[in-house]
Amino acid sequence: MSRPPPHIRIIFGLFLLGVLIWYFDISRIIKPLEMIDATWMAISALLIIASTLISAVNLHLFINQDGHLPLRTFLPLYWLSWAVGIVTPGQVGDIASITGLLKGKNMAWHTSLGRSILDKLISFTTMLAFALYGMSILIGTEMDHAMLEVAIIVAALLMTSCYIGRGRIGRYFATANSGWRGLVGQAAAELAATAARSPGKVLLNFSLTVARIILIGLCYWSMFVAMGHVGIDARKVIPLVAASSIVAYLPISFNGLGTADLAGVMLFSTLGIAPAEVLSAYMALRLLVIGLAWAPASLWLLFSGQRAS
Repeated sequence: MSRPPPHIRIIFGLFLLGVLIWYFDISRIIKPLEMIDATWMAISALLIIASTLISAVNLHLFINQDGHLPLRTFLPLYWLSWAVGIVTPGQVGDIASITGLLKGKNMAWHTSLGRSILDKLISFTTMLAFALYGMSILIGTEMDHAMLEVAIIVAALLMTSCYIGRGRIGRYFATANSGWRGLVGQAAAELAATAARSPGKVLLNFSLTVARIILIGLCYWSMFVAMGHVGIDARKVIPLVAASSIVAYLPISFNGLGTADLAGVMLFSTLGIAPAEVLSAYMALRLLVIGLAWAPASLWLLFSGQRAS
């Protein structure tokens, strides 16, 4: 089943977010923003910047295999790709943009694509682990074993299916094929080769990803504190943020617009936060992220354009 086209996902996301704003009353959503603590909001901004810098370092570990692309050169490219990914439908906008930018640095499409997907795979796997932990806390310890058994069964079925069909999959995405199938095959080969020759970097990437997810959770926690929830437990917020973020990967909305907000309302209501305040926090953070991403990216585009002229 193919996923909906981008314009349908944008419309659906805006519709769902509009329904949430209407249902929980826009005046109640705006009110917490009027009394927000600027200091804690600034802390949220610093945490966003720190987590983004970690993301850049994580990808640079894989991209800079030959040592020809220093971090100071890579960072503006990553920041721009992050900004583009925020306003591009889907979870691959930043990968596509960083791949295109690195092409300008004479890096082959399949090379940057394979290394970027490896970084994304580690990020998604780690985020999923945090999310499952958060859900297990909500459901209760009596359900932990059942969830673990289901996860093991699903993983075993997927691995068995891939093993049985490995020959057909390999031929379909053979590196010798032309077009996008060959590109996918070459990217997959590059992904495997990068992981095989740099196990230490893979382990470091995992470790930094854990730190990044914690910082993202603390970013939401500080925003809730900025809105007056000073007694909220950060250790509970972090896995719930991961759980709501996983929803953004579902290809039914524009980068989780509406769907992540709905998940946040459902999850954080268990911590005693009113739905309107959850929506306030999510909307404030979304605007904050857009500003932090595009302000430096716009300046870099402006000055790089002036130098080129």
